[in-house]
Amino acid sequence: MDAFFLNYHTSYPFVHEATFKAQFYEQVPRPHGQAWQILLNTILALGAWSIGDDNSDLDITFYQEARSHLQQVSVFETGNLTLILALLLLSNYAQKRNKPNTGWNFLGLAVRMAMSLGLHKEFPGWKISLLQREMRRRLWWGCVYIRQWCGENLWAAYPLTRGQCHGCETRSQHSRRGSHINDHRATH
Repeated sequence: MDAFFLNYHTSYPFVHEATFKAQFYEQVPRPHGQAWQILLNTILALGAWSIGDDNSDLDITFYQEARSHLQQVSVFETGNLTLILALLLLSNYAQKRNKPNTGWNFLGLAVRMAMSLGLHKEFPGWKISLLQREMRRRLWWGCVYIRQWCGENLWAAYPLTRGQCHGCETRSQHSRRGSHINDHRATH
């Protein structure tokens, strides 16, 4: 875990270290369900990977453990910040382990879940702490950043549009709407 915060977290500051460690040592309650176990094993996988020992598969062991916990979660019915964070980090780990399609799919789940929970918006008058607001922002911008990076590396870049992302400074690449044309004529 220390390797994650020392080597990885400095470039991808999506996890609040003090809160995560307090949850790990059970000084504060952990989030309910499998999401925390997925996040823990993903952090351990990234930490083991960041050490750079080519002779060790410890990171793969933690990654497989995270995946086994993920299979117990209905990602289409459940959404929470911990799960989004775990999916975002799983996406980046998969990219780093040369699994770009897996990474892209984890990222797609993270982005859609983040949008479902409104992370792309600021809600005036919200009664949440400064830390909660900051972590929501970091998580959303982490999704934007990783999505752009993955897209560029997969030759499938399309940033989130301004309409989807309140305050995004990315340029949009819009596709025109489909036309009412005869399918037969379009293929011949």
